[in-house]
Amino acid sequence: MRKGLLLLGIFGFISLVLPVTPRSFTSSYFAFDPYYVRPTSPPDTRVKVEIVVKDDLNDEEIDRIERVTFNNKRLSLKPADFMGNRGSFYFRTNPGRYEFTWTIRRKTGFPTVQTFRNTITVPPGAKLVYIEIFRDQLQSQLIQ
Repeated sequence: MRKGLLLLGIFGFISLVLPVTPRSFTSSYFAFDPYYVRPTSPPDTRVKVEIVVKDDLNDEEIDRIERVTFNNKRLSLKPADFMGNRGSFYFRTNPGRYEFTWTIRRKTGFPTVQTFRNTITVPPGAKLVYIEIFRDQLQSQLIQ
């Protein structure tokens, strides 16, 4: 108890003698210095890509999408929900050309497994590229 009172008395005296301002606590950190300018990073040129995969559930004999790959990366598909959605995927990619490959299993007809390929060009300066895969069709929209 005596030790605590002694320390309190010493620090109380020091705080009366030394001038304490809010600036004295933050001046040692360069981030709070108003004259410090943070280095700027180069602008991010990557483009957002959104991929939506849908199955058609209107007819029982309609084909089902089995596998989708984007830029040699396999996308994990969930079972179709009541709207036919198999999954939404989001990427940030550099501008360029990217290849899509998707496989459909047919319930009737020959061949039972069919693979489709399509190439999408992501231009520089785009904000978003929206891609929808529905059965054997790939539709894309570019948002500048």
